[in-house]
Amino acid sequence: MSLATRPRTESAPMAARTAHSVPRPERKRRHRTRIGRIVRMTRFELAMIFKQKVALMSVLLAPATAIGIASFSKPTTPGAWHSLTASMTILVLIMAVYTTTTSAVVSRRESQVFKRFRTSELLPRQMMISLAMPYVLVGLAQVAILTTAYHLMGAPMPQQPLLFGAVVLVTTVMSVVAGFATASLTTNSERVQFGVMPVMMLGLVTSIMVLNPGMSDELRTGVLLAPYAAASNLCARFLGVDGQVFAQPGFVSDLTEKVGVSANTFMTGYDIAVTALWFVIFTAIARKAWRWEPRG
Repeated sequence: MSLATRPRTESAPMAARTAHSVPRPERKRRHRTRIGRIVRMTRFELAMIFKQKVALMSVLLAPATAIGIASFSKPTTPGAWHSLTASMTILVLIMAVYTTTTSAVVSRRESQVFKRFRTSELLPRQMMISLAMPYVLVGLAQVAILTTAYHLMGAPMPQQPLLFGAVVLVTTVMSVVAGFATASLTTNSERVQFGVMPVMMLGLVTSIMVLNPGMSDELRTGVLLAPYAAASNLCARFLGVDGQVFAQPGFVSDLTEKVGVSANTFMTGYDIAVTALWFVIFTAIARKAWRWEPRG
């Protein structure tokens, strides 16, 4: 009797371990499978960008427009080149990333693509990552093309390239999230051009205005509250624009003397805070209003 029951007694812990634990190779395989799904979907979305005429035109026209503006304005000083690079970086990200993302999301939703994908093996989070990644890659590539072309035209290299690259990356991701938010509030493809207009116009105008040394410090501080304006300011700072170009209103000078930090450091923190605030706002709108199916 004891010999008959011993194997079952010894096998019970082993059965429990098998039931409650997953072998490490199996976990790795599942992880690779998740990554593979995202990569396949990202490739599909990237290919779709180049198949859609409107999206392709936006992607091609953005750097061409920025290079044309530089050829026309012909900057002659490092500060002028850095200011132009900062504002044109924002222009490229708005035109090639924000508007294209908005149009693509509305088009996919209208054509029931999202609804079909939800019945596939992709999880919602994987779908969102896969949808965002192509536009992040396009945005980074566009800025790389822009800065390379400007350097060949005579622009100096960024003084803090890593920080400039970090701002570009964050602003690119913010542009994708802003596209998701705008698309969530846009009912159909015919209204996309009206849906993107407020953010696009505010971003394009204020990203240039904020680097205008002729504006008063108080006015520029208010302009910085617009979307993309603070990001343009950060790009200019890390590219190497003279600190006198940036807004430093009187109340900031008084405050920094009490706190014990420089006005430049304080305003850099202000730019970062405003950019982060818009990132949070766009994310909240996208999460609240997102629809997988066409809006009624």
